[in-house]
Amino acid sequence: MYLAIDTTTSCFSMAILDPRKNIIREIFIKQDNTNRAGRPETVVRSFDKLLKKINPPASPSDIKKIFVTTGPGSFTGIRVGLSFARTISHLLNIPVVGIPTLELLAYQISGDITVRRGLAAEAPAEIVCPLVPASSNKFHYALYEISKGKIKRISPYFTATTGALNFAKFSFPRASALLKYASGKNGVSYQKIKPLYIKPPKIHSK
Repeated sequence: MYLAIDTTTSCFSMAILDPRKNIIREIFIKQDNTNRAGRPETVVRSFDKLLKKINPPASPSDIKKIFVTTGPGSFTGIRVGLSFARTISHLLNIPVVGIPTLELLAYQISGDITVRRGLAAEAPAEIVCPLVPASSNKFHYALYEISKGKIKRISPYFTATTGALNFAKFSFPRASALLKYASGKNGVSYQKIKPLYIKPPKIHSK
């Protein structure tokens, strides 16, 4: 089984894929006054719930690969997700696949594009600009080219002020999409997975 986790935004999602049955189970939590999305205790409880949703119930040892978004996004959220993924990878001796959050969002956008224009092979490439909230009323973004089912970043990462943007209208990263996008990618040792910070956390700044 494969496990995916995203804790890089104000929402939290975790999903498990059973490759034998091609079934994905997902938990998605949007942070509010009662839910603390992406907190360590939420991650652990969700992992336990997902294992019990499998029929028959699974155990941690059934996980063979783990997928995690590496940022950019919330500094605390990135650390929580990576710490959990690294711990599971180390304890179970399984590989980790790290995917930038903006790349995952570009993949989710690509699904909307496919629905809109169909699967025509001659369809021209499209440029998309996924965004993730940053601190201090800012956001991170980059440009991606979507062509023939492939996604390629074609710009550096940028940070800008939010202005009139309303993030409530934006889609958030989903662990289920992470599994669909990255399940065929090769993983690496937990020691090689690094956070993607566009700007270093203030605690690291001089």
